[in-house]
Amino acid sequence: MIYDRDYFDRYVALRGTPIALRLNALRVALVEKYCTRGILDVGIGSGEFIERILWETDLPVAGYDINPHGISWLRGHGLWCDPWRGWPPWIDGVTLWDVLEHMPEPRAFLQIIPAGTFLFLSLPILPNRARLCKWKHHKPGEHLWHWTDRELFDFVCHEDFYFLESNDEETLAGREDIKTYVFLRVANRAEYNRVAEAALPGSR
Repeated sequence: MIYDRDYFDRYVALRGTPIALRLNALRVALVEKYCTRGILDVGIGSGEFIERILWETDLPVAGYDINPHGISWLRGHGLWCDPWRGWPPWIDGVTLWDVLEHMPEPRAFLQIIPAGTFLFLSLPILPNRARLCKWKHHKPGEHLWHWTDRELFDFVCHEDFYFLESNDEETLAGREDIKTYVFLRVANRAEYNRVAEAALPGSR
């Protein structure tokens, strides 16, 4: 898949549309529920989510992209951040809205996220692997990964993330087979178990 001007402009054309406004409202609210320090948005689309964070919250925000036009947008707004060169200490949340399925090596990215960081995902979730080839989101060369709900859960948790919540709000807003997840990166399996036990009913 070539991430170029045409790809960037596809997202620019969606700016301000009813569904974009609804999706970004949902995403901003979810991030505000968990984060107190700052956000890194990976795969910025047109930059509309970042703008909503800046306009509607007190959270600092930066972004990372591989599309040269996304990079130019970020640099032009003074918001460029490359997490592969070091994770800024002020970031406690990373958003990958419709991004994880595009990554050639998603596990490698998950592994650089520091403990204590919230991970926000939205992505297509395969209802039935038997219907993959006829599925709307089966896009060879663009969507490199296709997960069922259970497969995605196992994939992320294997990298020492603790599951916090998921919802179908983006599907209800008009998209198809899109699910949103929130995870917390923990230091190791022992820390995972400690956090999991703390979340059990009656533990507080």
